[in-house]
Amino acid sequence: MFSIASSLSLLSSMSSSSSSETIISIESKLSIPSSENLVPELMWSSVSVTSWSLNANSFNTFSVLLIIPSCINTLCTDIIYQEFSVDRRAIANKRIKYPLFDCMGSLSGSSIALFRDCFHNASSTMRETSALRERSGMYKEQDSYMPSGYDQRDIQTAPGITDPVETDYSYIDERFLRIKPAVEQLCELLRGPVYRLRYAIMEPNETLPWHIDQPALDRFVLVLNGSQQFEIKKRKEIHSETQRPGELWYVNTNWEHQVINSDEKRLALLGCFRYNN
Repeated sequence: MFSIASSLSLLSSMSSSSSSETIISIESKLSIPSSENLVPELMWSSVSVTSWSLNANSFNTFSVLLIIPSCINTLCTDIIYQEFSVDRRAIANKRIKYPLFDCMGSLSGSSIALFRDCFHNASSTMRETSALRERSGMYKEQDSYMPSGYDQRDIQTAPGITDPVETDYSYIDERFLRIKPAVEQLCELLRGPVYRLRYAIMEPNETLPWHIDQPALDRFVLVLNGSQQFEIKKRKEIHSETQRPGELWYVNTNWEHQVINSDEKRLALLGCFRYNN
């Protein structure tokens, strides 16, 4: 068993002066079972560590060089960066704990019809989508992967809130009040509230290429018209599911994923919730 946390503790002792005892502050450990058949090729990784100095009674940040197998380094890139990041830790935890896919049920025909009928009231909110991704701090070029044949249109909004986060998107816009019964059925299937419910449109044969979503909440997708192939890349292995109208899918977007549309225009619901498997 290889423990990165224990290796950091060892290196911190070597990096600290003899007159100052240092304790590394680490909230989670990544241990790699030997049964993973990992390739023992070594490489250097630079790590910035926040520590607590007992003698100085203060926080301190220093850098160490850590030798770890390159294949483990690939897995560590979402846990150990130049700084410890809450978002990156959340990604790592959800990769470990949650499945890649979970079909959580099917929406009734009447609810699907309601969502379809109200679509004509929706307008593009891609600017808000970009702003949310920028505030998450996960990407430097938030829209670089967005294809021209892709659009999102919010059903739930966050009126009166400056710089909202996804949990603020809980208000059903007045243009969509008649779909409340359909939203209630959606919440029943998800076993909890829905946030930032929105339409997503994709043109025929379009692909939304590989990306990762911000991990504060979990994600679902429900196709209303058309069908799509949802692919998740886990350690270079691609797992995929074909998603059809009415099927409610939890998707683990903490892994790199892409969406490949069929030869017809696709309309889907996207949203956030708290998955509990």
